[in-house]
Amino acid sequence: EPLWERQCETCEVTIHELFELLKACENEKPDSWYYFDYKHVSEWFNNADALNDLSWEFMGLSGKTGKDSTIWIGSKRSHTSCHMDTYGYNVVAQLYGRKRWILFPPEETDHLKPSRVPYEESSIYSRINFSCGCSTIEGTSEIRMVILEPGDILYVPKNWWHYVENLSTAISINIWMPVASDDISRLEESLAKCFLIAITSGLNSENRLRLLNPNEVCLNNLPTIINTSELTWCLNKCLRRNEQNVSKKEDILDSDNICEVPKITLEKLLEVLRRNCLKSTSLKLDENAEKTVDIVDLIDAFCHPDVLALVRSKLCSSLK
Repeated sequence: EPLWERQCETCEVTIHELFELLKACENEKPDSWYYFDYKHVSEWFNNADALNDLSWEFMGLSGKTGKDSTIWIGSKRSHTSCHMDTYGYNVVAQLYGRKRWILFPPEETDHLKPSRVPYEESSIYSRINFSCGCSTIEGTSEIRMVILEPGDILYVPKNWWHYVENLSTAISINIWMPVASDDISRLEESLAKCFLIAITSGLNSENRLRLLNPNEVCLNNLPTIINTSELTWCLNKCLRRNEQNVSKKEDILDSDNICEVPKITLEKLLEVLRRNCLKSTSLKLDENAEKTVDIVDLIDAFCHPDVLALVRSKLCSSLK
C-alpha cells in the first residue's frame, strides 16, 4: 500500500536546517526524503507586504494572495499519495525545481481503487502505491502526465485524481478555489463522516488511529449534536442550491494562454513508476485464497463516491 502520513516520522528543524537536508537528498537514491507540505503561507510567513505581493490576479483570481495560498517544499522523491480532492479546483504554481504530476479524470475512479482509509475529510485516496512500479494498475484508459518547471502553472479540475512527486528539491504554491457543486460534495462528505464516526466509535485507540489520518484523530470526540448540525446545514445548503450554477464551468484563463496536459499510455506510466522501485519483488497473491472482509473494505464500500451520491440523492428527495 502507499506510504501514509501516519507512517512518516516528524522532525522539527529550522528553515536553514531544512534546506541542508534537502541538499543532502539530491543524490540518486536517497534513503530518506523530507516534505514541508500543505502549509498555509500566512501561518508561517507574517510579512504582510510579501503576502500581498504573492497575487493570483494574473490568473483571474481577483483578490487572492499569499493569505489564501499553501506552500510545499520537498526533497527529491518526496511525494503525495494518489488522491482526489472532493472540493473545488486547484491551481498550482511551480517556483523552484521540478515536480511530476500524474493525473486521471473522475471517470477513472473505480480503476484507481478508491479508499477512505486513512480517513481525511475532503480527500479520497487510491490504494495503489504509485511510488513503486511493482503495484498493479489495470483498466485505466485516460492518463495524463506533466513535469512542472519553474514558472509553470497547472490547473487541476475538480475531482481529478493526482499523484505528485518531486524530481528534485522543489518549491510550489497552490490555491484551492470553490465551485458551486461543492454544496453537494459537502453533504456527501458529511454523510461519510457520520458513517466513520459510527463504525469507529467501538474500536480501541490503536485500531481507530489505523483508520484515521493524523489530522482527524479527534473525530470520535465530536458530540453527536455537532455532527448532526453540520449534516443539517449541508443538507439545507444543498436543497437551496441553484441548479444552473452547479453545472457552470470554471473559467480561469483565456484558452489562448493554456495548453493541455499530454496523455500517456498505461505502459508508459508503468515504465515511469518502475524507475522508482528501490527493490524488485516476486510476491504474488494467491487468487484461490479465501476472501475475508476487513473493516477497511466496509468503509470503502459504504463511503464509495457512487454510494454517497445515492444516499445524498435519497436524503434530499425525502425532504423536499
